Order: sequence, then C-alpha cells, then structure tokens
Amino acid sequence: MLDGLDDLPWSEFQDHYARPATQMPQLIRTLVTDDVENQRHALEDVFDRICHQASVNPLTVVVIPFLVELLSDGRVQIKAEILSCLRTLAIGLDSDHLYRMTRVNDHLEELSGQSGTRAAAALVCYWRVRKAVPDFLRLLDHDQLNVRVEAAYNLSWFPIDAGESLPQLRNRLVDKGCATELANCILSVGLLEYQAMSSDPVSGIVHPFLTDERDAVRYASAIYINWHGANDAARQVLQVLSVSEDAEFSEIPFHDYAFWFQYAENRLAMRQA
Repeated sequence: MLDGLDDLPWSEFQDHYARPATQMPQLIRTLVTDDVENQRHALEDVFDRICHQASVNPLTVVVIPFLVELLSDGRVQIKAEILSCLRTLAIGLDSDHLYRMTRVNDHLEELSGQSGTRAAAALVCYWRVRKAVPDFLRLLDHDQLNVRVEAAYNLSWFPIDAGESLPQLRNRLVDKGCATELANCILSVGLLEYQAMSSDPVSGIVHPFLTDERDAVRYASAIYINWHGANDAARQVLQVLSVSEDAEFSEIPFHDYAFWFQYAENRLAMRQA
C-alpha cells in the first residue's frame, strides 16, 4: 500500500496556502493508523490543503490516487468520509450542480473551454476519481451503511460508467427495512439516469414508494419522478413535506425539500405550457 509515496517531489508542490507540500506523505500515512480519530483529523488536514472552497490544484491531482488506494485498505475506518471527499474533488460542490440541474458532461465541456491551471486540474481530478468507480461498486456491499450510501451516490456522478453501475444500483431498489438506504438508492438511480439521459427509467418500480409511510422514502421517490417529468402525485408529496415542521432528511442527499418542491412546480408548469 502507498507505494511510491516517498518518490514524489512533494517540495515542488504547493497547497492552497502556498506552502510546500512536504508534510503530505506523513498525513497520508496517518490515514492507515489504528486510531480512527487520528485518521479523521488527518483526512480533514489533507482535504484542507488540496481543496479550498471546492477548488483544486496540481497537488490535488497527485494526492487523489492515494486516497483511492485507501478505499481498499482494511485499516482505514473512515471510508465514507474519503468517498465524500473524492466526490468533491471530482465535481466540486454537488449542490451547485443540483440546483442548476447541470449534467456532468456539460460541466466537463465547460471546464475544457476554460484556460488556466485550476480548470486543467479540475478536469484531471474528475478522471482520476473516475478510476475509483470499481471501488465504488465494490463498496455497495460494505457492512457500514454510510459507506454504502456514499458509494451509491458517487456512482451517480459518473454517467460514462452507467452501463455497469446503473443495473447494480437498480437491483438495490428493494426495501430491506432501512429508509435511509432505500431513499439514497432511489435518488442515486434517478440522478444517474438523469446524468446518462437514460431512455428507460424505472419509474414503475419507484412509483409505489410515493405512498410509503416513511418521509424519506416518499420524498426520494417524488424527486425521482420529477426528474423524469413531474406529475401531480409527486408534486403533492413534495408540497406536504415542504411545509412539514417534522420532516428532516439530513441523513440523505438532496435534503432541501423546499427547493425540490419549487423544482416540481416548475417542471409541472413546463409540461402544461
């Protein structure tokens, strides 16, 4: 593990604070120590040095392969956090893309048309993180819920691999009693279908979940359906949840339900125009 870590000219790279990256090898090694808190603090430090306000640089490009490698290391106890970091390194803030409903391919095309080191680094970072897609697929069966959730969500940002990942995500659209996992799977499938412009969404499987007794599952189903063309039933679910004082979905992505209700309203208006 971590072969070649000491072979890189770390002093030639700078972090976002314009400091030489000479401490990076030790920080990365701390991610495989026995103490989970030390691992967590080290990851926060690494991330702070290579990603400032979702902006990456050449140092980020060099560090990503080591973070990907750690997803296969049994000593690493913070795989969910690493998965989350890798997603940000690949696409920046997911909320920016979701609120604008930007497809990844359009984002990459926009980066390709920009000049400068940061835009070039952002492109390379996306493709370097993409190499972890096999790890994301493998981690769908991890024994920790938060790891499975993060892995599924990461897959939804790599539509180029939808041919392999989408069937595996769809196969998990089964209620095993965990609302968080099911809701996240519904959302990940919907987002990946949207990103890949799928011509055969599995709306028939998702529709029955609109009447599920669990808020998170109904909410995720309504968002999914609105991605593929708003309907009154999904709109009504979002309307109820958008004014509910008890609805709380911080355990799943896309938990700005007021925004998604407005999005559903806009989609419905477009269909009726």
